[in-house]
Amino acid sequence: MATTTRRRGRFHDLTITSVRHLTDDSIEVTFAVPDELVDDAAIVGDVDHVRQQIKLWEAAGVTMMVIGARSPEQIAELATLL
Repeated sequence: MATTTRRRGRFHDLTITSVRHLTDDSIEVTFAVPDELVDDAAIVGDVDHVRQQIKLWEAAGVTMMVIGARSPEQIAELATLL
């Protein structure tokens, strides 16, 4: 029988920053997202920081990244990091 491992989700305490009533049965809730949580899900920063984080993510087993850029020039610059 094959052994499988299952990754469990993690929960984070978030602070509610606003609640807006949209209709009688719906609301919009905005949360403050701590930097540590963003760092767990995205790489944001200058070129040196991004380069360092890519190495850490690769060492942790990440095999695919979704990359967003604002221009073709930025895509070319990001390509040098991979």
